[in-house]
Amino acid sequence: MDILALNEYLNRAVYGEWMMVVFILVGLYLSLRTNFVQFARLGTALRETLGAIRERFLRFGGHITPFQAAMVAVSATIGTGHIIGMVGAVVLGGPGALLWMWIAYLVGMATKFAEAVLAVHFRRQYSDGSVLGGPMVYIRYGLGPRMAWLAALFALFTAVAAFGIGNLSQAGAVGAALAQEFDVPPAITGLLVALLVGFCWPEVFAR
Repeated sequence: MDILALNEYLNRAVYGEWMMVVFILVGLYLSLRTNFVQFARLGTALRETLGAIRERFLRFGGHITPFQAAMVAVSATIGTGHIIGMVGAVVLGGPGALLWMWIAYLVGMATKFAEAVLAVHFRRQYSDGSVLGGPMVYIRYGLGPRMAWLAALFALFTAVAAFGIGNLSQAGAVGAALAQEFDVPPAITGLLVALLVGFCWPEVFAR
């Protein structure tokens, strides 16, 4: 079995129809438990993110402002995969696929809210001011020491997946578009993207 066939098999096993049902059911459950916070607290969310742009200039406490945190969360949630995935879903499933995507996104907002609340609640801040958070942290401290193996497994899989579902797919999409339209070698595009990220990264988190 070659690598492409293996990847297709794993995609079907992990992201098959049953996983979509799980996503929707979990999102619906969390929506009910939070009294549909994604709609009830929409005004608060907008005030604390878009309305907090001024904190970028006033330099309120924290490593980054609420607006910057929101942009990082949005960029990680709505990226190349979603754009390409939506087009692929419509091509393969027809316009009706949009209905299920809307449903998944609407109830999935509660799932994202729950993830953010858990990350903030169980995060660890150290004496040097650095902060440690994320699913691996709230799995470890939320579920107890007995589930530390699951937190370590999540961290390991995330580190491996970061090479394929994050920067690789995004840089690959940019490289393919530039190569097709302007005959720019993908290697050149990859180098330029790496340089841009390296240039922008200190500017984003130094404020």
